[in-house]
Amino acid sequence: MFLKFLFPRICVGCGSESAWLCERCAVHVIVNKTLFARQQKGALDGVIAVTSYSSPEARGLIKLLKYRGAYDVEQALHVFVQHFVKGFFVMPVLDALVPVPLHKRRLHERGFNQAEILARVWSPILCAPVVDVLERTRYTSIQAHLPRLERLTNMRDVFSVKQPCATLKSVALIDDVCTTGATLEACAHTLKKGGVKQVFGLVFAVEE
Repeated sequence: MFLKFLFPRICVGCGSESAWLCERCAVHVIVNKTLFARQQKGALDGVIAVTSYSSPEARGLIKLLKYRGAYDVEQALHVFVQHFVKGFFVMPVLDALVPVPLHKRRLHERGFNQAEILARVWSPILCAPVVDVLERTRYTSIQAHLPRLERLTNMRDVFSVKQPCATLKSVALIDDVCTTGATLEACAHTLKKGGVKQVFGLVFAVEE
């Protein structure tokens, strides 16, 4: 109760003091109407995005999670995901969900991996386990303001598999935002080298 008084939950939609996403705003969240936000030509077989990063509510939730460490935004993220899934009769059948890993240094700085939190939201909905098979072996600078070509160069040989993945036929890489797709592409390339047959990107928001 004391923490709620010091750090009240302010709705990212209307600014009311109640929850990160109040009941009134939750009814009107905007989600993507097409299953695949992007089709890829590389190792990645496609990108599925719940919403657009241009949505103020989606952008607000991601910033709360990523930069303010608001772990309790899971419920609000779940609202978006449920609205999205309701629009499709068929979702890809997946053997596992793979959170995009952070480097140990960044994980220490932040204290958590936002992709793992999103994977926990998705896991019961897609009936797919979260598996820890990827690791980030090289520290990279923040990619947010880099153009696509530089991002692709920056992501070369960044990831490796911790264990053989040949038993995993189809997986989804979980991340918060897809901008150019460079990080997802690098992860997918590594997973396919490790034996995975099909790799989708499953992100909360896509930046268009």
